[in-house]
Amino acid sequence: MPSLAEFSLQLERCAQSEWEVRDFVEAFSKVRLLSIARAMAAPGVAGQPDTAPAPSHRDPVSPDWKNAEKLLASGLTPGQIDASTDPSLDWLHIDVAMDPASRTKVAKFLASTCLSDKQIRAIFPALRRMQFAAADVARLRRSEVPRLNGWLAWTRAEA
Repeated sequence: MPSLAEFSLQLERCAQSEWEVRDFVEAFSKVRLLSIARAMAAPGVAGQPDTAPAPSHRDPVSPDWKNAEKLLASGLTPGQIDASTDPSLDWLHIDVAMDPASRTKVAKFLASTCLSDKQIRAIFPALRRMQFAAADVARLRRSEVPRLNGWLAWTRAEA
């Protein structure tokens, strides 16, 4: 039987950083959603209604979809924006994500990921928060916007 010291060394090797846990949850979620999508596409399985959020109001901020620096911060390319008839319905702009008045809009994008609330909390914890005035939360929100847009692009490509 291993000693307590040996067990402690094993725990150190098994520990994961916050980012490693987040990456694992995201990868596991993609595999799970791919399996669900393939099962739903199988013959004889009724499709689900479109759950994309309907626009209910205009954004409190008007993002500049032509600003290359803002697009880069959002994890987007000009080609993705040009391919969209209304980018504000397809993508989360960094300015919208950082605007406290846009909480409803951010929540709709999170809901459109097809992730469970638990998975959203693990992958996008800062975007899920209602208050984000602290500098560290704001920094995390900025890092999660490109990840969310990448997730949205992936789900659309797999649908």
